[in-house]
Amino acid sequence: MKKYLKNMVPIGTIDKNPVYFDKKDSSLYIVRKKTSFLETAGSSMVMIIYVIIGKVNSKYYLTILGRYQFLMIGILISFIIAFVVCYVTYHRERKVEKLQLEEKAMRDFVLRERKNVFFTYLSLIILPLIIIFFAYLFITYGNISWGVVSVLFMTIYFMFFYNKVFQRGKIINGLYKTYNLERKF
Repeated sequence: MKKYLKNMVPIGTIDKNPVYFDKKDSSLYIVRKKTSFLETAGSSMVMIIYVIIGKVNSKYYLTILGRYQFLMIGILISFIIAFVVCYVTYHRERKVEKLQLEEKAMRDFVLRERKNVFFTYLSLIILPLIIIFFAYLFITYGNISWGVVSVLFMTIYFMFFYNKVFQRGKIINGLYKTYNLERKF
């Protein structure tokens, strides 16, 4: 399943299920995830049990500082368990189906994703400007290490996300032209 999805580009979502574009046969696929009870309730149950055990057994829990540290550790444990459970259920229980929509539904999907791509392009312009501004401030006021970290962050941002965003934009624009959504003046 994972190897099959490597040939695909994520382009959007329908009903919170990711939609992928296959580069080989130029068709759309939807990945349906089965959510389980464990995924939604497992981490909160662990947190509740952890707090109950802590209240019963811990004298350290009676101090205010101890209570907050105890709760923070419990929240951290519950987030780790929630992440593990979600990761396991996501990679185990999903199926890939070819996306078949009516023409109107497909047009709505393409228009919505085109708007999302526009906002993503806008963020690609604004976020680097903010990073450059902070790098300039850091370097100007003598904190060169934070300025270097800011520029490094921007470099990593462009290395990993820039190509994926433009690839998604090309696919959405291709679908837009396919469904004759160009405005005729």
